[in-house]
Amino acid sequence: QQPIALLKLMIGKGGFYDRGKDLNWKNLRNVQFISAMAPPGGGINSVDPRFISLFNVVHITNPSLESLNRIYSSLLMTHLEPFHDGIKEAGQIMTKVTLDLYHKIIQRLPPTP
Repeated sequence: QQPIALLKLMIGKGGFYDRGKDLNWKNLRNVQFISAMAPPGGGINSVDPRFISLFNVVHITNPSLESLNRIYSSLLMTHLEPFHDGIKEAGQIMTKVTLDLYHKIIQRLPPTP
């Protein structure tokens, strides 16, 4: 894959060759690369391990349902503080219903290959 080869050259060697007829080397300065990727599968191809070795790799697992509920309910309840108690109660219910819907969608619509 040519784009990955170009990125590998830019990150590994700190520059790239100009496409002109002289093929002058162009140095890169003060450039940082950040990337994100998903695991292979569902139409996503695996990435060359030699390219991945140029990055610091951090793997984050999906949070539990309890953690998601706490995160989203805290955000929503902070936003709903100035409202009446009836709306605050609806906020707790809305978080639970939204997460239930999300998990049902994930179960019924798995990624396609």
